[in-house]
Amino acid sequence: MKTSILKPNIMLPTVASTSTPRKLPAVPAPLPPRQPLPRAVVDRSNPMFKLGLDVHLEFIMAVVQRGHLVPQAPRKFGRPELVEQSSIGAPRD
Repeated sequence: MKTSILKPNIMLPTVASTSTPRKLPAVPAPLPPRQPLPRAVVDRSNPMFKLGLDVHLEFIMAVVQRGHLVPQAPRKFGRPELVEQSSIGAPRD
């Protein structure tokens, strides 16, 4: 059986290093000051109506909470059914 001993092959760099001037990293522009977020204005004299929607491709789950009552049970709607349901309680002009 033949045994070989491998020696690392040390090669000289093939690309000669030239002294090129390094570019300084660009200084990012300062950020503008943060703007305050808008605050919701809730008029306690008007009744509140909260609607929660979970939208899927095939259906929409909707939950309604009127005023400070307990939220109603979630209901599953198709898109046309939800539009029809929303027009039932809408005021007419």
